[in-house]
Amino acid sequence: MDDLANVEQSQELKDFVAHITEVKTKHFQDRGFATSFTMEPKTLGKWVRIDHKEPHSNYAYAFVALVDNETKALGKVKAGDIHKPASYKQPAKHARGSIYDPKTWTCVLPFGLQYLR
Repeated sequence: MDDLANVEQSQELKDFVAHITEVKTKHFQDRGFATSFTMEPKTLGKWVRIDHKEPHSNYAYAFVALVDNETKALGKVKAGDIHKPASYKQPAKHARGSIYDPKTWTCVLPFGLQYLR
């Protein structure tokens, strides 16, 4: 359980959420739109879901793995892996990056994580 607390409270997770907020804010401001949203991490068992919240809508922006694990649906997952949402409550297969490697944060786009090609 110490691993859970380490990732949940880590500076890397806070920095990743701040990076998402920065990318989205820049996108909206460059186009002259108001930026009345927040990005809120919420712990869900072995994952942290990062929610995009606005006054009239919410959606899951990304999932971050809290612990190393392996499932039939997702395969091997390492703590800190960034996953695109498959739904509001489940991450998609294949990591898009890691919160521990800022070079992989290029997967962050204004409306969600990048699709794999």
